[in-house]
Amino acid sequence: MCIRDRYMGNITRDISLRDDTFLRRTAFKVLDALLHKLRDNTNPLELIVPEIIRKVKLASQDSDDYEKYTRMLEEIVAFNSKEVIDYFVPKFFTLPMTNYANDVVASTAEVFGPILYQYSQTEDIFKQTINFLLKNQDIGEDQIQATLYCMQQLSGHIPAEKVHEFLDSIVDYFRVPDEKQVSKTYYSLEILKHFMQERCQELSEDKICLLYTSPSPRDS
Repeated sequence: MCIRDRYMGNITRDISLRDDTFLRRTAFKVLDALLHKLRDNTNPLELIVPEIIRKVKLASQDSDDYEKYTRMLEEIVAFNSKEVIDYFVPKFFTLPMTNYANDVVASTAEVFGPILYQYSQTEDIFKQTINFLLKNQDIGEDQIQATLYCMQQLSGHIPAEKVHEFLDSIVDYFRVPDEKQVSKTYYSLEILKHFMQERCQELSEDKICLLYTSPSPRDS
């Protein structure tokens, strides 16, 4: 990145961290332009995002600062460019997902949902998440519910051609009843319930049969 572009990036960072919404959005437009201009050079996101993440980590989850900085991340994700998605996937989809990652991904599920099966880190994120929650229930009920909510929102935006793959992975948890892990059924049902509410009309007969031919969750 040349001195001029780094200078522009630094100005963009300074303005983007201010409270003025108009200035911030103008700065993000500059950032978007830099992303398209500097495809083969230093990622300008590195000039801004680490500082936003540092600040959101320091903020209490119920504070105005937390809301402000998560909203900034959401606005950047909303660029919905390959450069942005490539940058955020490894930052957001590392288990355990942080509070701010859960909140931002849930709010921008229309961006992340369609690309889940394009990245090795996220192509099996639903099963990875359920397995993680089963093994780490000591993370607390709030974190569990926030993670489940995030997965629910993502499920509503899975590409149509990947729905069968998604259903098959979720229904797997019904096929092998386990009396010792009722949570396994609960987590998968919570995700499936939201998916059905959002996408039921799209389901073909073969996909519906996938659900009906599985053991009833009550059998577990």
